[in-house]
Amino acid sequence: RWFADRERQTYPREALAPSSIEAVKATVAEVVEIGERVTVRGDDMAEVGNGLHAVIAAELVNPLPRAKAIRRAHALLESFGVADGVDGTDAVAIARRLARHLKSRLGATRFEVEVPVSHTRDDGRVVRGFVDVLAETPQGWLVIDHKSSPARQSAWSDEALRYSGQLGAYRDALLGAGRDVAGCFIHFAVTGWFVRIEIP
Repeated sequence: RWFADRERQTYPREALAPSSIEAVKATVAEVVEIGERVTVRGDDMAEVGNGLHAVIAAELVNPLPRAKAIRRAHALLESFGVADGVDGTDAVAIARRLARHLKSRLGATRFEVEVPVSHTRDDGRVVRGFVDVLAETPQGWLVIDHKSSPARQSAWSDEALRYSGQLGAYRDALLGAGRDVAGCFIHFAVTGWFVRIEIP
């Protein structure tokens, strides 16, 4: 017996990185300034961002007295090769102003950082990635993604919306796991702005 001839077809990859997901029809619901812009140097903002991610994660889940926190931040930034790109004191300040805002303004009581997620979409593809921060509040979980972009204020809304697909994928993964989601946010760590994205 022979199978019938069929035209060759190209199928999308099964695994899908959240950062590669196209933007969805979302809106900017709120833009809040939580701190001043900090100075960053260097050509590779991705590496600077990785270093800042590490410092923020460490400070959120294991806050230390200021002097120890700054020493830890410097060591982390050094391990990513960006100690000359961002000051350890500034990195700790970024983490602490985010924590203050989440606790005082949004009622966060607990943080989870670099949370692995895996979620099968309706089209059969599997989204696998890591959520930068999940903050638990009485209303549900806040999904937060850090961006190290030094872009000027006029570009923040458009840039935040570019990541709406990524945030939506994280939200869907959490909902699929039975967690309530109270909001999705982009944290512009370098410039000190916190943007709420409303995703349908």
